[in-house]
Amino acid sequence: MRYGANKIVLPNNIETFDKEETQRGWAEMIQELSNTEYDMLVLDEIHVALDMKLLQQYQYFDFLKDKSKDLEVISTGRVTDKALMQKIELASDLHTD
Repeated sequence: MRYGANKIVLPNNIETFDKEETQRGWAEMIQELSNTEYDMLVLDEIHVALDMKLLQQYQYFDFLKDKSKDLEVISTGRVTDKALMQKIELASDLHTD
């Protein structure tokens, strides 16, 4: 599933729509995972959403903590916040930056 505008979102051009789309996508992902059994989930560019605060860190890290042990999560994206990257490294099954 893909969400958001057809543009590159940077810290200086974040709009309310970008935050709303991130939250809509997150909610739909949670709903989909509750209805169907998956063994892998790829969250492409999720690190960017966390770094730019489009998605709250607690949402992501609570999800990782509470997910099924049978679900492998692959997360990607660049992060400027070194503390955030360390948290991602500790919590992830597989991540790239």
